Amino acid sequence: MRRQSNAPRKPHLGFRERLPKPALIATTITVGVIVIGSFLWYLWRPKEQPTIVEAPAPGVSLRYPVLFADGDGYGLYFSLHDAEGKDIARGGDVHLKIIEIGTISVQGGPSFINEILLLDATFEVNLSTYRWLEIEGGLFFSKRRLIIPKKIPGDALKRVPAKGGRAKIEIEFQDKKVPSAKVPTEKLLRWPG
Repeated sequence: MRRQSNAPRKPHLGFRERLPKPALIATTITVGVIVIGSFLWYLWRPKEQPTIVEAPAPGVSLRYPVLFADGDGYGLYFSLHDAEGKDIARGGDVHLKIIEIGTISVQGGPSFINEILLLDATFEVNLSTYRWLEIEGGLFFSKRRLIIPKKIPGDALKRVPAKGGRAKIEIEFQDKKVPSAKVPTEKLLRWPG
Protein backbone atom coordinates (compact mmCIF):
# COMPACT_ATOMS: atom_id res chain seq x y z
CA MET A 1 0.00 0.00 0.00
CA ARG A 2 1.27 3.43 -0.97
CA ARG A 3 1.34 6.30 1.39
CA GLN A 4 -0.23 9.54 0.21
CA SER A 5 1.33 12.86 1.20
CA ASN A 6 -0.59 16.03 1.95
CA ALA A 7 1.87 18.17 -0.07
CA PRO A 8 0.41 19.63 -3.25
CA ARG A 9 1.53 17.94 -6.40
CA LYS A 10 3.45 19.84 -9.05
CA PRO A 11 1.67 19.69 -12.36
CA HIS A 12 3.62 17.98 -15.08
CA LEU A 13 4.53 20.55 -17.73
CA GLY A 14 4.87 19.37 -21.25
CA PHE A 15 7.34 20.72 -23.77
CA ARG A 16 4.85 23.24 -25.17
CA GLU A 17 4.07 24.79 -21.75
CA ARG A 18 7.77 25.34 -20.99
CA LEU A 19 8.32 27.57 -24.04
CA PRO A 20 8.33 31.38 -23.43
CA LYS A 21 5.22 33.23 -24.43
CA PRO A 22 5.24 35.25 -27.72
CA ALA A 23 4.99 38.61 -25.87
CA LEU A 24 8.13 37.82 -23.86
CA ILE A 25 10.00 36.83 -27.02
CA ALA A 26 8.93 40.02 -28.84
CA THR A 27 9.94 42.21 -25.87
CA THR A 28 13.35 40.53 -25.61
CA ILE A 29 14.03 40.97 -29.33
CA THR A 30 12.91 44.64 -29.27
CA VAL A 31 15.10 45.52 -26.28
CA GLY A 32 18.04 43.68 -27.86
CA VAL A 33 17.69 45.56 -31.15
CA ILE A 34 17.48 48.93 -29.33
CA VAL A 35 20.55 48.26 -27.17
CA ILE A 36 22.64 46.93 -30.06
CA GLY A 37 21.52 49.77 -32.35
CA SER A 38 22.34 52.38 -29.70
CA PHE A 39 25.77 50.89 -29.15
CA LEU A 40 26.51 50.83 -32.89
CA TRP A 41 25.34 54.48 -33.21
CA TYR A 42 27.66 55.37 -30.32
CA LEU A 43 30.60 53.70 -32.10
CA TRP A 44 29.94 55.12 -35.56
CA ARG A 45 28.86 58.70 -34.80
CA PRO A 46 31.44 61.40 -35.58
CA LYS A 47 33.79 62.01 -32.65
CA GLU A 48 35.13 65.37 -33.81
CA GLN A 49 33.27 68.54 -32.97
CA PRO A 50 31.35 70.20 -35.80
CA THR A 51 32.96 73.32 -37.24
CA ILE A 52 31.67 76.53 -35.68
CA VAL A 53 30.52 79.00 -38.34
CA GLU A 54 28.94 82.39 -37.93
CA ALA A 55 25.16 82.51 -38.33
CA PRO A 56 23.80 84.80 -41.08
CA ALA A 57 21.32 86.57 -38.76
CA PRO A 58 21.67 87.85 -35.20
CA GLY A 59 20.41 85.81 -32.26
CA VAL A 60 17.03 86.46 -30.68
CA SER A 61 17.39 84.74 -27.30
CA LEU A 62 19.92 83.64 -24.69
CA ARG A 63 19.13 80.33 -23.03
CA TYR A 64 20.45 77.90 -20.45
CA PRO A 65 22.58 80.21 -18.27
CA VAL A 66 24.47 78.02 -15.80
CA LEU A 67 26.74 79.20 -12.96
CA PHE A 68 28.84 76.61 -11.14
CA ALA A 69 31.77 76.46 -8.72
CA ASP A 70 35.07 75.79 -10.51
CA GLY A 71 38.12 75.52 -8.26
CA ASP A 72 38.84 78.89 -6.69
CA GLY A 73 36.45 80.68 -9.07
CA TYR A 74 33.23 80.14 -10.93
CA GLY A 75 32.25 78.99 -14.39
CA LEU A 76 29.41 80.44 -16.41
CA TYR A 77 28.00 79.36 -19.73
CA PHE A 78 24.95 80.12 -21.83
CA SER A 79 23.73 79.64 -25.41
CA LEU A 80 22.71 82.08 -28.13
CA HIS A 81 19.68 80.99 -30.20
CA ASP A 82 18.01 82.09 -33.42
CA ALA A 83 14.27 82.51 -34.06
CA GLU A 84 13.90 78.74 -34.69
CA GLY A 85 15.52 77.88 -31.34
CA LYS A 86 18.77 76.52 -32.83
CA ASP A 87 22.17 77.17 -31.26
CA ILE A 88 24.09 79.79 -33.24
CA ALA A 89 27.44 81.59 -33.07
CA ARG A 90 27.85 85.32 -33.60
CA GLY A 91 30.55 87.77 -32.61
CA GLY A 92 29.64 90.45 -30.10
CA ASP A 93 29.97 91.87 -26.62
CA VAL A 94 28.48 90.37 -23.48
CA HIS A 95 27.52 92.55 -20.54
CA LEU A 96 27.30 90.44 -17.38
CA LYS A 97 25.91 91.35 -13.96
CA ILE A 98 25.83 89.01 -10.98
CA ILE A 99 23.65 90.25 -8.12
CA GLU A 100 23.19 88.77 -4.65
CA ILE A 101 19.60 88.94 -3.44
CA GLY A 102 18.77 89.13 0.25
CA THR A 103 16.03 90.28 2.54
CA ILE A 104 16.25 93.00 5.16
CA SER A 105 13.58 92.84 7.86
CA VAL A 106 12.68 95.45 10.40
CA GLN A 107 11.57 93.88 13.67
CA GLY A 108 7.81 94.13 13.78
CA GLY A 109 7.82 95.92 10.43
CA PRO A 110 8.05 95.27 6.72
CA SER A 111 10.69 93.29 4.86
CA PHE A 112 12.67 94.71 1.96
CA ILE A 113 14.54 92.98 -0.85
CA ASN A 114 18.20 93.91 -0.85
CA GLU A 115 20.32 93.55 -4.00
CA ILE A 116 24.12 93.72 -3.85
CA LEU A 117 25.98 94.00 -7.15
CA LEU A 118 28.80 91.42 -7.05
CA LEU A 119 30.13 91.71 -10.59
CA ASP A 120 29.55 94.12 -13.47
CA ALA A 121 31.72 93.13 -16.43
CA THR A 122 31.82 93.22 -20.22
CA PHE A 123 33.71 90.76 -22.38
CA GLU A 124 34.10 90.16 -26.09
CA VAL A 125 32.85 87.03 -27.83
CA ASN A 126 34.15 85.79 -31.18
CA LEU A 127 33.89 82.46 -33.00
CA SER A 128 36.93 81.05 -31.19
CA THR A 129 35.16 81.66 -27.84
CA TYR A 130 32.33 79.19 -28.55
CA ARG A 131 32.57 75.55 -27.47
CA TRP A 132 30.51 72.40 -28.02
CA LEU A 133 29.18 70.80 -24.83
CA GLU A 134 27.93 67.21 -24.67
CA ILE A 135 24.66 67.10 -22.70
CA GLU A 136 21.80 64.75 -21.93
CA GLY A 137 23.91 61.60 -22.00
CA GLY A 138 21.63 58.60 -21.88
CA LEU A 139 22.71 55.03 -22.35
CA PHE A 140 24.60 55.78 -25.57
CA PHE A 141 22.89 58.98 -26.74
CA SER A 142 24.00 62.55 -26.20
CA LYS A 143 23.27 65.93 -27.68
CA ARG A 144 25.66 68.77 -28.39
CA ARG A 145 24.94 72.34 -27.35
CA LEU A 146 26.91 75.34 -28.59
CA ILE A 147 27.83 77.45 -25.56
CA ILE A 148 29.65 80.63 -24.65
CA PRO A 149 31.83 79.74 -21.63
CA LYS A 150 33.30 82.28 -19.22
CA LYS A 151 35.65 81.68 -16.26
CA ILE A 152 35.04 84.11 -13.38
CA PRO A 153 37.91 84.36 -10.87
CA GLY A 154 36.73 84.30 -7.26
CA ASP A 155 38.55 87.58 -6.50
CA ALA A 156 36.64 89.38 -9.29
CA LEU A 157 33.52 89.37 -7.11
CA LYS A 158 33.04 92.16 -4.57
CA ARG A 159 32.17 89.46 -2.04
CA VAL A 160 31.33 85.78 -2.15
CA PRO A 161 27.77 84.93 -1.08
CA ALA A 162 27.03 82.00 1.22
CA LYS A 163 26.49 78.66 -0.49
CA GLY A 164 22.83 78.26 -1.37
CA GLY A 165 22.12 81.99 -1.14
CA ARG A 166 19.91 83.61 -3.74
CA ALA A 167 21.47 85.38 -6.71
CA LYS A 168 20.47 86.80 -10.06
CA ILE A 169 22.45 86.72 -13.30
CA GLU A 170 21.73 89.36 -15.95
CA ILE A 171 23.30 88.80 -19.37
CA GLU A 172 22.99 91.02 -22.42
CA PHE A 173 24.50 90.00 -25.76
CA GLN A 174 25.09 92.81 -28.27
CA ASP A 175 25.78 91.68 -31.82
CA LYS A 176 28.98 93.07 -33.33
CA LYS A 177 27.65 93.42 -36.90
CA VAL A 178 24.16 94.63 -35.93
CA PRO A 179 24.67 96.85 -32.84
CA SER A 180 20.93 97.43 -32.45
CA ALA A 181 20.43 93.66 -31.93
CA LYS A 182 20.63 93.29 -28.14
CA VAL A 183 19.54 90.05 -26.53
CA PRO A 184 18.95 90.17 -22.75
CA THR A 185 18.18 87.42 -20.27
CA GLU A 186 18.16 86.99 -16.51
CA LYS A 187 17.95 84.02 -14.21
CA LEU A 188 17.40 83.59 -10.49
CA LEU A 189 19.48 80.83 -8.93
CA ARG A 190 21.02 79.45 -5.76
CA TRP A 191 24.67 80.33 -5.27
CA PRO A 192 26.94 77.35 -5.99
CA GLY A 193 29.61 76.36 -3.50
